[in-house]
Amino acid sequence: MVNTLDINPLRGYSKNEKMGFIIFSIGVLLQVLTFSMAVIIFLNPGSVEGFSRLVDVGGGVLSRIIMAMSLFTSLILLAAMGIIGGLIGKYGIELSRHRSPEGLGDE
Repeated sequence: MVNTLDINPLRGYSKNEKMGFIIFSIGVLLQVLTFSMAVIIFLNPGSVEGFSRLVDVGGGVLSRIIMAMSLFTSLILLAAMGIIGGLIGKYGIELSRHRSPEGLGDE
């Protein structure tokens, strides 16, 4: 008898559970990416200063408004990424717990 090492961590799970784990992992990866980008922007607000340099306004009050708008835009995009990552993770959890009445996908 030959002893073999089973290195497949997903052996014994159904197809729905495997897909749920994969989709949940994608959601967690998006959450980590969003968190790291938010920390970078929080610690170094100048990192998004390039957005305001795209519009040449000459300085003064208008340049401050453009800088504030670029920070606000980056925060909105980060919030959208966080929400989408959370929804993807939630869908992955729901999919891994799903049992179809006919047994389809539960092999």
